[in-house]
Amino acid sequence: MNDLDITDQRETNLPPDRRPTNIGWKVFWRRAFAFLIDGLLMSIFTVLALIATGVIHKIMGSDLTGFLQSQNELMPEEQVALMQKKINELAFQDKLILTYCPLILSWLYFSFLESSESQATLGKRLMNLKVTDLDGRPINLVRASVRHLVKMSYSLVYSFLPFLPLLFIGYLIALFNMRHQTLHDMIGRCLVKFNSEETQSLK
Repeated sequence: MNDLDITDQRETNLPPDRRPTNIGWKVFWRRAFAFLIDGLLMSIFTVLALIATGVIHKIMGSDLTGFLQSQNELMPEEQVALMQKKINELAFQDKLILTYCPLILSWLYFSFLESSESQATLGKRLMNLKVTDLDGRPINLVRASVRHLVKMSYSLVYSFLPFLPLLFIGYLIALFNMRHQTLHDMIGRCLVKFNSEETQSLK
């Protein structure tokens, strides 16, 4: 028995969550490209959402002008107070949209696509990757949501401790484990793998 056979046997005897994935480093670098593609797409989605918000505000601004004109019997001081109240309401709506819209869009994009039949975001599909559980089966929406929530927590940690490596530490962990799992993969008990057809062509 040669050294390669011994290595294969040792890997086979490992628990499923500790066995190295096939062509793991190729998966890692494809994940990096998929990350960039998905980030670009999310930026586009966010910009479109902000444009839609601007259109809504234009409509609401017209409503505000009409509202003030309808109150022309009030004294100027009262008109100013009403206008300030309406502006504060719009500012609060802005804050809600700018805070929660990207988070909701991100959750919808990643969690629903990775728990769908394709098991992948658009970036991962372009890179021929898919998200599975540790046994290679599709994940459900709950697991995909937990995985995404952990991923979002990196930004939360970075907001309190603005040290750039903290933003990527959950991803960099993939460099130091046998299955190239990120922190959110580990907590969600997931793997990111090649599609079976792609894997066969690369063996």
